[in-house]
Formats: sequence, C-alpha cells, structure tokens
Amino acid sequence: MLLVGCVPYTVGSTAQPVPQGQNVTGMSLYAIPGGIESTYDSTSRPYFGADPEVRFGRADGMDIGVRLPSFS
Repeated sequence: MLLVGCVPYTVGSTAQPVPQGQNVTGMSLYAIPGGIESTYDSTSRPYFGADPEVRFGRADGMDIGVRLPSFS
C-alpha cells in the first residue's frame, strides 16, 4: 500500500476517443482550500495544481492518455 491514487474528475469527460493517428492535449486546473497544513501552527493554506495531459489515438474507438500530476 505504498502507492495512492485517485481518478481525476476529467476522466470520462470527453464524448468520444481520439481518432486514430491524432493527438489531443489538455490541462486540468484545481484548487484545494486548506490543502497544506502547517506543522508549526494550526493554520492551513490552499493547494493549487495543474495537470497536463496528452491523449494518443491508437485504433478506432481506443486511445491512450498520459497525465503528469502536479509536482511529480
């Protein structure tokens, strides 16, 4: 259990797969209020992120997506 993951909101948000031989890029922006807690006092700060993504059309009805999570 050393790896933790989640399904981003944008998964399944497109109407159809990328056509074969084409590429599509995208970007997800988000903010988590109180996402970073301070170890010195009881305050927290917001956490902002941006995840770039590229999808490659591999065959009819199938594509492969690659996403780079923020700060990775």
